[in-house]
Amino acid sequence: MLTADLVAAEDWYSKLLGRSPDHRPMDTLVQWEFFAQGGLMLSTSNEIAGRDPDGNLITLATPPARPFPSA
Repeated sequence: MLTADLVAAEDWYSKLLGRSPDHRPMDTLVQWEFFAQGGLMLSTSNEIAGRDPDGNLITLATPPARPFPSA
């Protein structure tokens, strides 16, 4: 997610999540990992925090609990 103040955003999310970020790969990015394919990234860079290939700003998805019935 894009933020104007990475220090303030990191502090807020660290309190919300109860822990510091797992990674700080660069000065403009912090990351928390929740599970193998999910996490939270905060950045002051519009390029890093930009849209995914489908044009979404944030993508939230979960597999269905059971298979969909056939049509």
